[in-house]
Amino acid sequence: MRTPISPVRAAGPGSVHTFLRFALHLSPGDAAALHGRLQAVIDEYAASDDQRLEQPTYGGVVVLHELRVDPDSTPTDPG
Repeated sequence: MRTPISPVRAAGPGSVHTFLRFALHLSPGDAAALHGRLQAVIDEYAASDDQRLEQPTYGGVVVLHELRVDPDSTPTDPG
């Protein structure tokens, strides 16, 4: 099965330039707004990508998912 991280595995560990993990408490509306803001940033870069064709090609994956957490604890590290 091909997963969202398959291209990262194929490119090798040295290909990862940044890595970000987070845990946030969001309402469904907040999650939708976060998605919209992330999409807007990516769309902005995509709209001018033809101006940077001589630069290295980067790829990325953003997956927003619900975490399963113990109701008696608050996650400080989504790890």
